[in-house]
Amino acid sequence: MDLINFTNSLNVSTLVRNSTHFPAPASNVIIALLLYLSVIIGTITNGLYLWVLFFKMKKTVNTLLFFHLIFSYFISILILPFIAASYLQDNHWSFGTAMCKVFNATLSTGMFASIFFLSAISVDRYLLTLHPVWSQLHRTPRWASRIILGIWISATALGMPYLVFRETQDDHKGRVTCQNNYAVSTNWESKKMQTFRKWIHVACFIGRFLLGFLLDIWIVSTFGYCEQCYHEH
Repeated sequence: MDLINFTNSLNVSTLVRNSTHFPAPASNVIIALLLYLSVIIGTITNGLYLWVLFFKMKKTVNTLLFFHLIFSYFISILILPFIAASYLQDNHWSFGTAMCKVFNATLSTGMFASIFFLSAISVDRYLLTLHPVWSQLHRTPRWASRIILGIWISATALGMPYLVFRETQDDHKGRVTCQNNYAVSTNWESKKMQTFRKWIHVACFIGRFLLGFLLDIWIVSTFGYCEQCYHEH
């Protein structure tokens, strides 16, 4: 009886070990290598910029905004090795559900933060150029710190839905994928849940598109155009 149990346990362990090995196609390998290369280059360059801005430059509004902009890029870079590892396993996610949620929430937070900081830099340039008196009185590192805190809070709030919606799913072939479950249900195949998931997906997409793309484009283009008109006249 013990021998049978040991044999069954050995077979299950072998099956699990073999099922988690998925040879990746050449395209995935190329993407993974590019991601690893981006990690190496990005870590060195962004790390150097952060070091210079933090230790070698005076704390001004510009240095504070650019420091946090680069830091938001740096956060995203730290997630790339795990995405690359998933590509090397043919999109198999081997880091668990908690990491699936945390990594995607962190990546989304970094993306929104970088977008908001670019917008803040554009508005700051506009204020400095067209409203120099106001800027001289109010544009201080303390003022910038409040803006930065507000940006990080907003970006974190927009990244939090991934902690709810992101799930791991077994595709019945031993492969585990990290993907969105907008219905927040274990019944992935239900027609009702599919419809519900679609509507939530559309709402999330529209929200991300408006806040993460259109708003930034509008702010940068509008304030940039006003600044350009000022210089021309």
